[in-house]
Amino acid sequence: ELWKVHVGSGISAPPVTYEIDGKQYVSLLVGWGGVATSLGGGTALSQFGWAHGAQTRQLLTFALDGKARMPDVGAPRIPQPIVLDDFKIDEKQVAEGRAFYTRNCVQCHGAGAVSGGYAPDLRASAIFAQPQALKSVVVGGAKIPNGMPQYKEVVDSDLEALQHYVRAQAVAGAQQMKAERDKAKADAKAATAEGKVKTNDRALQGDAREPDRQEP
Repeated sequence: ELWKVHVGSGISAPPVTYEIDGKQYVSLLVGWGGVATSLGGGTALSQFGWAHGAQTRQLLTFALDGKARMPDVGAPRIPQPIVLDDFKIDEKQVAEGRAFYTRNCVQCHGAGAVSGGYAPDLRASAIFAQPQALKSVVVGGAKIPNGMPQYKEVVDSDLEALQHYVRAQAVAGAQQMKAERDKAKADAKAATAEGKVKTNDRALQGDAREPDRQEP
């Protein structure tokens, strides 16, 4: 291995190398995005914290005598699913919403409604808690300037089913995150306890050997 560098974010394009006035440069586009990251969504990618808009996308260029500091691209951020306690999820609606999502949304917002970073994670979107706001975005095109297409043909029943699906995925995501946090705490507690046991064992062993080292 000749060299490596941590760029602070995901990379979805290969580096390019070129020469100017006899000097070689290597440029790399840094910043998570692209269709592959979206379709690959799910926890496989979301776990890295490369959330949509969380990090600055930039072109980094390297040279052998380069002395510039690595720019900060932004800290990792894991979208937190919104759970609405007063929202009653209907499983039939969930199934219909899943089919609608797969046909129309998965390409950008990720498999299972878990974003890989290419577009916002809908489970963490407050818009899905407000039917009229959701309609204004999907049907009315309120987010066209942000890159969200307009779907004039979508009817209210489609939106209602989509809302149930996203809410179900949000609940599942929140439960999974809680389980992972609880496990991490339990593992840390167990590791601490194990460390104390080993320390006590060493102390007891030392006490047992102590008489052998004393003068008669």
